[in-house]
Amino acid sequence: MLGYLTTRPVERMSMGPTLFFPGIDFAPYPGHILGMTWLYIILWIMIGVSSLLAGLTTLLFYYDNYNTYGPEELHRRTGVSMPVLFLRTLGQTLLSQLIVSVTYPFGYIKPLWFRPPDVAIRQPRSSNPGHAEPRPPVLLIHGLYHNASAWVYMKYRLRQAGYEHIFAYSYFSFFQDFFHLTRVLANKVEELRSYFPDTKLVLMGHSLGALTIRAYMASLESQDKIAAAVALAAPHQGSRLAALGFGGLARSLMYKGELITALEQADQPASAPCLSIASPVDEFVLPLDATFLPRAQELGWTEQTGPSIPHVSLLFSPKTADMSLAFLDKVLAEN
Repeated sequence: MLGYLTTRPVERMSMGPTLFFPGIDFAPYPGHILGMTWLYIILWIMIGVSSLLAGLTTLLFYYDNYNTYGPEELHRRTGVSMPVLFLRTLGQTLLSQLIVSVTYPFGYIKPLWFRPPDVAIRQPRSSNPGHAEPRPPVLLIHGLYHNASAWVYMKYRLRQAGYEHIFAYSYFSFFQDFFHLTRVLANKVEELRSYFPDTKLVLMGHSLGALTIRAYMASLESQDKIAAAVALAAPHQGSRLAALGFGGLARSLMYKGELITALEQADQPASAPCLSIASPVDEFVLPLDATFLPRAQELGWTEQTGPSIPHVSLLFSPKTADMSLAFLDKVLAEN
């Protein structure tokens, strides 16, 4: 039997010209070679799309901020020369986009991100002896065009820090407006509150998700429900890049546009401590000052400058996670 298996010739694909490649006969090629070929094709498509997006956003970041602030001010803010800034931002953006491409399909597997508590509670507890007290549930909200897979690294860090109940959900970035997403967030908070009626939640959002947290924290609905909130790479004043966005939701995020004006008019002091972390080289939020929240201190928000990495890279940054967890540790210790 073993001899038969080792001497048996490789079976050939019994397929001729196909619909997608009418001029090529695949019959002479072994099946496993064809499988690897398709894998390479998909891989190169991912690399190509990621490279195109990284190059476009980096060029726009460089052009917009160079003309807004000038080379000297841009150098002062970023701490590096213009060629180094361009190449570093391009490389980091490409890497983060590749990570997103690989992890994106897993964001739609709901049990990975939003398990009922009776299932989640059976997950192993953190072995960190410094976190003997139970940690509050955490709700994670992703940004535009992304999904729950955005939180793959942050969820790991939260778990290591002793947070047992970590939830994330995915929303569609087309055919709905910003205030619908805010209502979705409010509904998710109520759902988790039904599971944990005597516990305040922690909210953490990235980009557009951070803006929905800001809108929610300004409402009376958030009173006595939220322990703390963390915003990563929030376009608090919108972004000029939104003009190139696909869909009405993306274009509504224009720099100092109608939506941003409405948010500023509705802003109220937050009912819980809030942290906003921004990168000094955020290539998606143009200009750079758009990452700062007007009247932040008055509204109860603490603003911190994160690592000098691109917009999406903040999601996978150890330093960003360290800053977020340090803030939450301080808030929970004071309460």
